[in-house]
Amino acid sequence: MEEKEELKAGFWLKVLCFFIPFVGLLIYACNVSFNKKYASACGRAAAWGAFWPVFLIVFVAIFAIVLGMGSELVNFIT
Repeated sequence: MEEKEELKAGFWLKVLCFFIPFVGLLIYACNVSFNKKYASACGRAAAWGAFWPVFLIVFVAIFAIVLGMGSELVNFIT
């Protein structure tokens, strides 16, 4: 039986997947059955790229509430 060499996702590919999560999702879907480490690295970068704005919004909201700017934030949102 022939051993397959597993590819590793490079730094720039992970950066691309982070900034364009759809690309990372496509790479993950195409490679998940052939090269799990490669697909996992691209999928993980895409997930971080997709969800970091949510974390940032929550952090800013909590920071604003702690500093007493909660009423201005509520007025801004509504």
